[in-house]
Formats: sequence, C-alpha cells, structure tokens
Amino acid sequence: MDGEGSDKAELLNACYYNSLQLAADQGLKTIAFPAISTGIYGYPLNEAARVSSAAIQKFLAVNTRYSGSPSGFLQPFRR
Repeated sequence: MDGEGSDKAELLNACYYNSLQLAADQGLKTIAFPAISTGIYGYPLNEAARVSSAAIQKFLAVNTRYSGSPSGFLQPFRR
C-alpha cells in the first residue's frame, strides 16, 4: 500500500478504536458500526473489514475487561 493508502488505513483504524474507547468510557454495552468510509469515499470493503477487525482486536487486547467475551463483542449484521 502506498503512503497515502497507509495514512487512510491508520485514520480508519483510529476511527474504530477511538469510537470503541468512547463507548467503553460511557459504559455502553453494545455498539454498531456501518462499513465506515466504504460508501461515498470508496474505501475498499475488504480492506475496511481488515482494518476494522485489527482495531477491534487491538482494543480488546488493551481493554482486558472485555476479553472474556470477544465472541459476543463482534457480531456481523446481515440484511
């Protein structure tokens, strides 16, 4: 990935991670994300899924209070 692409991946990763941190700080039990940046911004869906998964895994590793139930933490939405 070129420099610009990696910057976008880092920004997307931070978006997910910071959103999870804000949710945790507010004591939220659930949170739902759309496929952020994959619409009008045209971020590739598969790459966005990889980035979001990495951010979630990092958040769970750092915030061990959620590590007991990671399977319940990540649930895909289907139409």
